[in-house]
Amino acid sequence: MNVLVIAGGPDPGSALIKKCAAQADKIYCADRGAQWAYQAGIKPDLVVGDMDSVNDSTLDRVDADGVRTMRYPVEKDMTDTQIALEVAISEGARSITLLGALGGRVDHTLANISLMSSYHRRGIRIAIMDNNTAMFVGERTITFRAVKGSTVSIFPVEEGVRVLRSEGLYYPLNDLVIPMDGTLCISNQMISDRVILDVRNGSILLIVTAQEKD
Repeated sequence: MNVLVIAGGPDPGSALIKKCAAQADKIYCADRGAQWAYQAGIKPDLVVGDMDSVNDSTLDRVDADGVRTMRYPVEKDMTDTQIALEVAISEGARSITLLGALGGRVDHTLANISLMSSYHRRGIRIAIMDNNTAMFVGERTITFRAVKGSTVSIFPVEEGVRVLRSEGLYYPLNDLVIPMDGTLCISNQMISDRVILDVRNGSILLIVTAQEKD
């Protein structure tokens, strides 16, 4: 099952929400994420969290629409976003698109990236997106598409990760061990609309930033 999770960070925008919702089986919102969903004309299947940042009019609409809710205390051991992810996984999600998780508080952004890596080890595919950026964790043979000219940055998730070969990048990566303590694989560029990476000895975090149009 593919689930769209809308977190309570900065508004990802109605266009992106609508696009991702059209490809999702279920739509789960964490706290203020429900506000972003309704602004995009999307009714969520579930709203979870402590409800400390969503506005009252959205909560009234959630109640009026009979949307399933799971309320938690403000003092808890997980963020609202992690709760939404855990619920989605417990209910069968194996592929998750996460919106509203970038560009706000730095600690929340880092926590969301850490969660993405952690869930990848459990076999759950998570892509974190905003209007210009997509990030995901991959291993073995990785293939993805984006606009030609987009920037691609690669981070090793563990020591010793090796890229055997690459296709579609301006700076080719051939038999390269990616250092944990450097910036060697930052700001590569796509020279086609498809990239292929052959990765061994672990996983990598990829951040793809779309080329800005004039």
